Amino acid sequence: MSLSALHHRRLATTTPATNGITDVLNAIWAAVQPSVTTYADGTTRTAGSGTAWTWARYQNQGVTEAVYGTPPTGSLAQRVLFVGSVANPTPSQTMLIDTWSNSRLHIGLVKNAGAFNAWNASSPFTTGQFTGYTMIGTTLTTPITITIFESEETVQIGVGVATAGALHGAGAGAIIDPDTGDAADAETDGRVYGLWTSGSNILSNMLTNAATNTFMNHGTSSGGSHFVTFAPGTGTIVPSVRENFYFSITAAQRTTRAGKFPGTPLYVTSTSNWVGRVREIRVIRPAIFGQRLDTTPGTIKGYVYAQSTSTNGDAVLLEY
Repeated sequence: MSLSALHHRRLATTTPATNGITDVLNAIWAAVQPSVTTYADGTTRTAGSGTAWTWARYQNQGVTEAVYGTPPTGSLAQRVLFVGSVANPTPSQTMLIDTWSNSRLHIGLVKNAGAFNAWNASSPFTTGQFTGYTMIGTTLTTPITITIFESEETVQIGVGVATAGALHGAGAGAIIDPDTGDAADAETDGRVYGLWTSGSNILSNMLTNAATNTFMNHGTSSGGSHFVTFAPGTGTIVPSVRENFYFSITAAQRTTRAGKFPGTPLYVTSTSNWVGRVREIRVIRPAIFGQRLDTTPGTIKGYVYAQSTSTNGDAVLLEY
């Protein structure tokens, strides 16, 4: 039995003052903080309601080192964290695969979280299962843009950098629906929780080349693209990958005779078993990151998550 559909909303893009990690984290905070009361489409945003997460910021002597969010719905107390620091943090934080790198942006996911402990502790919360942190991009070059999409149970981020159209990406949350109805395939709430990142890579050949794919694809090298899910009911991290690979998708092949843009679901497997369907994210025709697609004028279908902020390329649609 399928879960309730997610609805993705785009927050206004923010621009850090510099490429310093503190400014980058402050730009994330500026995009998501509870005082932000509208989405990019002008609809109301109320923290803790609808699709709006409730975000908190941790500062060390006035310096931002973490921004972490709680979704408006869900029973497994998940948290998504964006973190970074200009110096080696003490105590040492848990990493997924990557080696910690100062002044770079990282993402992590916790389920069954207790109270906030310390972002750089072995577990950021007093209880819970933690993926460990993984990198989003290398040293970021200005101008940088931060674009975040919230849904009821997931977060996606796009980090644009100075190179024309270049984008780093990541996302996390209750991103998978097993679509089976079998208890063994999901957490007690019927979901599978996971995290993906493009790592130190920019999103390039995002869907069309399995060898260099950086969207929901797992590599074992530090700094590479990663995609992991939690084995249901445990803290075990499972390397995962999109099952579908697409080659040389053209606009014509993804446009109907009526001029509409159909989408194909994304499915996820691991080396051990089927994982499920990515919730309300579909492959569409080549497009530009951040574009809004409408079914009719003023009726939003969703937002494009793509490999470039300037030219048409591999793309998926975050359904509205």
